[in-house]
Amino acid sequence: MDTAQAHGKTSREEGLEKASELLRMVRLEPSQVLRSYPHELSGGMRQRVVTILSLLLEPKMLILDEPTTALDVVTQACILDILNDIRARMGLAMRLLTHDMSIVAKVADRVGVMYAGRIMEVGKIGEIFYDAKHPYTMGLINAAPPSSATSLPRSPSPACSLTSLTSPRDVPSILAAPTPPTAVGRSQS
Repeated sequence: MDTAQAHGKTSREEGLEKASELLRMVRLEPSQVLRSYPHELSGGMRQRVVTILSLLLEPKMLILDEPTTALDVVTQACILDILNDIRARMGLAMRLLTHDMSIVAKVADRVGVMYAGRIMEVGKIGEIFYDAKHPYTMGLINAAPPSSATSLPRSPSPACSLTSLTSPRDVPSILAAPTPPTAVGRSQS
């Protein structure tokens, strides 16, 4: 409530009503959560509360930095389902920052892969997952747990097979990063 009030967005009553509406959207019971301290909530509940706090100010873009880190697989799936629902219902753009490509496959339309502070590949999910060009991208895709592979739209290309990266030495050293950006351009639609 303090966040919305500090930005002059709403009165306390309006803020409580908006927070209650958003809590129901993320599948939490407002009467329980609004009177709870953070330590009384589970990790998944806290993640959802932080998400709705950011939505109180009605942003056009939501930036999510590792939104499912330290959550169990069931809670991760719930959070991802909620994020997809929020995006559809509120028409928000979302920027997801993560190393977990299985999460990217479940939420994103487009993906950009950064290595050594530079964008190495950008494109539609299918273009990146099934025709990865950079060894780091291939490594991220191969690092997805086998159980999450079934959640991908289809199997990664042979370029991303486990044999394509046989050791960490196959990924270029961050110390030897190219000076000029070496991004691989993809379609913009």
